[in-house]
Order: sequence, then C-alpha cells, then structure tokens
Amino acid sequence: MKRKIVRHGPSSLTISLPMKWIKKHNIKAGDELDIREINSFLTIGNQNQNNDKSILIDVSNIGKSINRVIGSIYRAGYDNVKIKYSNPEEFDEIQDEVEKISKGFEIFKYSSSEIQIKSIYQPNIEDFNNVLQRYFYAIKNIGVDLLDTLKKKNLDFLKTVILQDRAIDRHSNFLRRILNKGLQIEFDRPYCIYYIIEQLEIFADLYKEFAKLYYSNREKKILNDYLIIIEQINELFDIFLKAFFNFTFDKSKALFNKEKEIYSTFEKLKKNPNIDVETYSQLYLIFRCLFEIKCALLTGFLK
Repeated sequence: MKRKIVRHGPSSLTISLPMKWIKKHNIKAGDELDIREINSFLTIGNQNQNNDKSILIDVSNIGKSINRVIGSIYRAGYDNVKIKYSNPEEFDEIQDEVEKISKGFEIFKYSSSEIQIKSIYQPNIEDFNNVLQRYFYAIKNIGVDLLDTLKKKNLDFLKTVILQDRAIDRHSNFLRRILNKGLQIEFDRPYCIYYIIEQLEIFADLYKEFAKLYYSNREKKILNDYLIIIEQINELFDIFLKAFFNFTFDKSKALFNKEKEIYSTFEKLKKNPNIDVETYSQLYLIFRCLFEIKCALLTGFLK
C-alpha cells in the first residue's frame, strides 16, 4: 500500500497508519511502536503485542517421532499447545522433550490423555543477539575441544565434547523460534540467517558424530593428517564467525583461500595408505557442510 507524506511545520513530516491495521493490532494514541530501517524500507510493528499462537495436536501412536513433533511446534513459534497422547510412555517422551527444548516452554496442565504447554517468555531483540553470539562460540568450542582431546589422546573427555551439543541444539531451537515469530532482527535478509542457524546445527552434529566415532572405538588410529584437517576446519569456522558478525568481502576471500588449502589437504590424505574410509568420509562431510553454508553467508550479507 502507499501513503502520502504530510508536512507539519517547517521540519516535520508525518505519515498516517492504515485504520485496518490499527484496529487489528489494537493500536491507541500514545502507544509506542517499533520502527526499523531495512535498506530503503521502514518496518513498523508492535513488539509488545501479545500474538500468541495456539495448536492442538494428537501424537498418539507415532512412536519416537514425538520428539521431532514437539521440537517443530516450539520452533514454529506456538505459545499455547495442547497435545493428546495415549499412554504413559508417550507422556514421558513429551515431558523429556519439553525440558530439553529451551527456556520458557513449560507444562502447565495435564490429564490422563492431554498435556497443555505454554510459553512464559516474550522474545526480544537483545536476547536474540546474545544467544546468537553464544551459539556461534559454542560451535567454535566444540571443534576446539575435539581437536585438543584427540591431540592429547584423552578419549574419555570425548563424552564431554559430545554433551556440548545439547546447548547448541537449545540455542538453535530458540533462535529459529524467534525468527518464526516474526521478530524484527537487525539483518537485511532474515531467511538467510535462519538457514545459517539451521545448517550450523547440522555442522555441530557432525562434529558430535565424529567424537562418538572415537569414543566408541578406542582402537581407531588418530593420524596426524586427521588432526591437521580438523585444525584447518576450525580455522575456516573462525573466519566464517568473524565474517558473519562483521562482514566484508575480503573476509569472504579468506574463506575461499582456506577452502582451497583444505581441499589440498584432503587430496594428500587420499594417498595415505593408513587412512580408513569411515574417518575420511566423516571429516569430508564436516568440511562440505561448512563449505555450503558459506553461500548463504554471501547471499545474506553482500550489498
């Protein structure tokens, strides 16, 4: 829609808000609205308004998929959730998943066949920015700790590396929930941010699976070439992290150069007669995952 600018006095310009929108969101004279600048656009919204979303869903007899359903409901931004279930095992599964998800999503009521879950937290941009920072540094830490543990051959500590993934999952769930609830974040292309957050969780999961590989099989050889690749991938992620929070095209060039270096290391590793296919494949998956996320970084930040 279009609105004409009206001059009020020598230095003020005003624009009227559409009455349909005002009534829909119960805007009154004296209310404060949030205004954000995105390129040549101004977005106007009422971040304090209660826009609770509700859903009723029946998870009876869907087995282990319950945890995925609960996670999806949370990430989708629902605030009032009623879940029907059919046995104590399903109740236990629902309760465990709610406790694991993130802050502010809690069971309020339950009966022998239904659970009511409510969100008791109202998101804000400051929390989003803080958790986003913690998310990136938690992923950085899992790579650093994995490398340090393998270098020292302290394989018992790999259990701690594996458990770090829980906090990463919580951060990822929280950030995607905020984006799906429509909070105006300080990024021009939020769909790219959503994709990056989602794919970085997969990146961290792959690190976790690599840690499990050596935690469950202590006889596997830890070749120095493996350590070199993990160190290079960690360096690549560090460049990615810095580019994400303070993007310049020169930093993206540094990503390209580091990727070439890692490709070269993989080519050399292929010729090592002592490598095992499982370890090589897992390392390559970790690298390729981060490689693909780089494209979203460029799409999201190039101007």
